[in-house]
Order: sequence, then structure tokens, then C-alpha cells
Amino acid sequence: MPHAAGYGQVSAWAGLRPATPNSAPIVGATPLPSLWLNVGHGPLGFTFAAGTAQLLADLMRGEAPPFALDMLALPR
Repeated sequence: MPHAAGYGQVSAWAGLRPATPNSAPIVGATPLPSLWLNVGHGPLGFTFAAGTAQLLADLMRGEAPPFALDMLALPR
């Protein structure tokens, strides 16, 4: 299909999904004031999104997490 698109105007795009080495996201506070992270979900980002968003919202409100967050902390 040589005329299906403007092939001369193509630009590269990768759609990368950043992930941590063990595929567990980083969720929580950082050493910088008011900077919180909810990153590194990799290919499971859509699957983890609602759960980690709720967890982060609870942490930002000062609520105790439902489990130990050592495996999701920035310095691991």
C-alpha cells in the first residue's frame, strides 16, 4: 500500500515503559520536599495504576500503609 500514508513524514517513537530491575514500582516520598513518586511499573503500569495511586494518595494524607513498603521505597 504505497500511498496509504505520508511515509516521508514518519518520526520515530518508542513507547517505552520505564521499569525497575525487579519490576516493582517505586511508590512514596523522596528526600525532596513535596516530591512523591509513583513510577517504574513497566508493562504492568495499567494493572498496578489504581492500587499504587490509592496507596500514594493515602501516604500523602499521612495515613499508615496497609503493609510494609520497603520493597516499593526509593532506597532499596
